[in-house]
Amino acid sequence: MSAIHKRHENGKQKNVQQVTVKESSRFRCCEFFTKIQIDTIEENQRLYDNAAPGILQRLQAVRECCAQTYQQKFGIIKLRTEDYVVPRFAVVCKFHILFSKFCLRS
Repeated sequence: MSAIHKRHENGKQKNVQQVTVKESSRFRCCEFFTKIQIDTIEENQRLYDNAAPGILQRLQAVRECCAQTYQQKFGIIKLRTEDYVVPRFAVVCKFHILFSKFCLRS
């Protein structure tokens, strides 16, 4: 199912087609990409666990450099624990619950 909508861009009229995606298709798509993400994370963990110490040191240095660059570029500062809106424990628990539900379905 699709619909044509008219949109004005730079004074010109353009037809823009919008496709309606069925809920079941969207669910299957999300499930597919979630599985790919999980597979990629597991592969990365396997590679990381078997990496030589020199490579691990290099990865740590690159990680720290990226984090510093990101913090500087976007002015990010670490929140004090008392400023958390949701306790860290609750966030970690929710992730594990969601992750477990997905794993049990697969």
